[in-house]
Amino acid sequence: MNTGSITRAGALCLALLLAACGADAVGSAATGAAVKQQELENAQRTQQQVQQDLQKALEMPAERAKRLDQ
Repeated sequence: MNTGSITRAGALCLALLLAACGADAVGSAATGAAVKQQELENAQRTQQQVQQDLQKALEMPAERAKRLDQ
C-alpha cells in the first residue's frame, strides 16, 4: 500500500463514519417527532374530555332546577 491509498482509505472511513452519524441523527429526530405527535394527540383527547365534563357540570344545575320546578 502506498500513502495515497492509505489516505483514500482513511477518507472513506471518515466519510462512512460521518454518514452513519447523520443517519443516526435523522432517525433520532424522526423518533422524537413521532413521540411529540403522540403527546399532542393525547393532549387533544384530554382537552376534549375535559370540555365535555365541564359542559356536563354546567348543565347539571339547570337540569336540577327544572326538576325542582315540576
